[in-house]
Amino acid sequence: MSIKRGGVVFITGNAGVGKSRLLTETKRRFSTADMRWLQGRSLSYGKLISYWPFMEIIRRFSGITEEDNELAAWNKLLHHVYDLFHDETAEILPYLASLMTLAVPGEYRQRVEFLDGEAMGRQIMRAMWRFFERLVQQQPLVLVLEDLHWTDRSSLELLEHLSPLVKDHPLLICLLSRPEIEGPQMRLRHHFAAEYAHQYHEMMLSPLSPSESVGLMGFLLQCDKLPRQVRELIYEKAAGNPLFIEEVVQSLKEMGAVVQEGKTCRWDFLPQFDEFMISGTIRGLITARIDRLHDEVRQVLKIAAVIGRNFFYRVLQAIDEADPSLDASLERLQQIDLIREKRQIPELEYMFKHDLTQEAAYESILIQKRIELHRKVGEIIEVLFRDRLEEFYGLLSYHFSKGEEWEKAQDYLFKAADQAGKIAADSEALDHYKRALAAYERVYGDRWEPLQRAVLERKIGEALLRRGKHEQAMEYFCSALTHLGYPLPESRWGIRLGIAKNLWWQVLHRLLPGIFVRREFTSIDSETEEAHRIYELMGWIDFFMNRERMLFYILSSLNEAEKTAHPELMLKGYVGLGLVCSTLGWCRWGGGYYRRAYELMDRVQNPLLKGFCYLGLGHHEDTLGNWDNAIRYYQQSGNQYWQVGNVRRWGDPVALIAILLSKQGKFAESFASAQEITRVGEESGDMQLSGWGAEVQGLNLFHMGLLDGAVVCLQKAIDLLWDIPDYLVVGLAKKDLGRCYLRQGKVDRGIALVEESCQILAEQKVNTHHDADFYNSLAESYLWRVD
Repeated sequence: MSIKRGGVVFITGNAGVGKSRLLTETKRRFSTADMRWLQGRSLSYGKLISYWPFMEIIRRFSGITEEDNELAAWNKLLHHVYDLFHDETAEILPYLASLMTLAVPGEYRQRVEFLDGEAMGRQIMRAMWRFFERLVQQQPLVLVLEDLHWTDRSSLELLEHLSPLVKDHPLLICLLSRPEIEGPQMRLRHHFAAEYAHQYHEMMLSPLSPSESVGLMGFLLQCDKLPRQVRELIYEKAAGNPLFIEEVVQSLKEMGAVVQEGKTCRWDFLPQFDEFMISGTIRGLITARIDRLHDEVRQVLKIAAVIGRNFFYRVLQAIDEADPSLDASLERLQQIDLIREKRQIPELEYMFKHDLTQEAAYESILIQKRIELHRKVGEIIEVLFRDRLEEFYGLLSYHFSKGEEWEKAQDYLFKAADQAGKIAADSEALDHYKRALAAYERVYGDRWEPLQRAVLERKIGEALLRRGKHEQAMEYFCSALTHLGYPLPESRWGIRLGIAKNLWWQVLHRLLPGIFVRREFTSIDSETEEAHRIYELMGWIDFFMNRERMLFYILSSLNEAEKTAHPELMLKGYVGLGLVCSTLGWCRWGGGYYRRAYELMDRVQNPLLKGFCYLGLGHHEDTLGNWDNAIRYYQQSGNQYWQVGNVRRWGDPVALIAILLSKQGKFAESFASAQEITRVGEESGDMQLSGWGAEVQGLNLFHMGLLDGAVVCLQKAIDLLWDIPDYLVVGLAKKDLGRCYLRQGKVDRGIALVEESCQILAEQKVNTHHDADFYNSLAESYLWRVD
């Protein structure tokens, strides 16, 4: 097996057909000192826990164990990341730690404390990209993910994000899964097949043939000739499943249907073999074996099945503390090959031989007893891991939900949802919120505090927004505002009336500031603060979709902020209103608001807001044509954003700098900046950043006369940005692509694209100081037709 080129292998097969055994044998035969293997396994309830298999991979890489407290885990992670990245550790470590739910201490804290869920999610994507990239630069890597059918959606998205590394690196991604007809796993398979056709291989493990099945059983029993009844059972019922055959052998041994010849490995069948009944299904065989166990051994197995496929001795001991024969029971379960010892150091851990064994043991428990055991497991985890419960929110929510302890279930579900939202694991966050709502209603009915319900709906809206579901997100945001007592006007004229009222108040604030604007900060109630946060989120949506509504949000927030002299909210409002004024060509008004924002910066400790203020100042100077001043402010903005790790916000001023450099004829410098934007976008999985970088690269190639390359870059930008949607940059890319076609003599196609770019601006009501560029390009394109 060679992994010099890299590739993806997708191994599928039914439960028990031998996927894990194939992987074990492959690793045994082909693993060398020059090859690294990293392996993660999903859990049967793994879809509830974001990034679980990748967290397991990072733990194993760093040597983090269940006995490590948070400080010990941090120090191990720090040591291993530093060995990989040295001076670049600060750009990787805080985000891997956040993925692992570890608190980020000291000098690294600023890298995460100002990030929202989306920005953190991008940094986790980027950190994982660079982590695996650095590993494969050192030596070939085999990355294995088992039980992909149970994997959470965030892990699947991360896997898709990492997949381009196989193109140019010695990375083999090996995925094991049960067959799945539809769902996220199939989307991932289609992605691999389409993008890496020559590096992607699917392997469906087929059942054994009848002769192979008989041969396997003969090998296991060291028996040359099997009785007719055994051969018929294998032919008719085993369906070529190796696990079924192994279970048949174990059942025959336990029932006494076969006897061992002395001290040899050979087994013989008793004459009365016909009297023994053997189930015709794997589940039936395993269940029958469980039923034949002694009571105390069977009880230990059932408790272990509730804990999970992997279970720690001390958790099992804490639940079954009254059983003096626990050690003997575990030894017996290993002897009959139902469980196996996974590791002894640093902590004794066992695992079921196969997930079907765990499932059969679990299903054999009476429902009421199962509920009690889940509740008990949750309580034990709370006690044993009380100093690091953040790692177990998803697991605790699972056990208390299954244990019908609804008050604790809803509490941990909300915590797990918030935890997932902080790292942009939005699919899991949404699922947790839905489950939490159901659990909450079981306990409290419809007794919601308005603020509590508003915060929940805002969080759901944020998760939907990050998934690109803007309309659904807006519905939740509007509902949240209604709960807070800030209902959004429903009609367009209602919005316009709201704008007019807020403009009037803004005029009064400017004319009579001593009366209407506070000079000293006063407290702000939680409802108003939450409404400001929702307005800001809605503003990012409507920047591209509905500028009138965006203006309403900005004016409403600013007027409320000035009534309380809240410096951060006022700065946001001043910059936001300044951007609107500059876009509309009201530079004098815009300049006044920017000056007010600049004066507030010393009172604001949030680097994100300082970056936003510098961005606004740069935009103002850009509008006035003062390009050197604009570049200086944009650079200050980018520095602020980069220092706190917000790559999306960083990309905005850097892209604007690249555009200005291109206008100044500094094409090589501009192209390099655009390449940096594209690189960071690819590493962080941010399609908008990648699209911005591609558009500016295309613009520079156009100016340098490299039209074929420009066409490729500009078309890539359009493809990346259309679905976001980023109508402004899509319009710019279409305009520049049209100009490329005009230069290539494809006049009709070029004119059509320039017309489309102007149409996008008109239909989407995109107002920008670039308007003249669009219509000048349209006029130029018509002149080409005349010529």
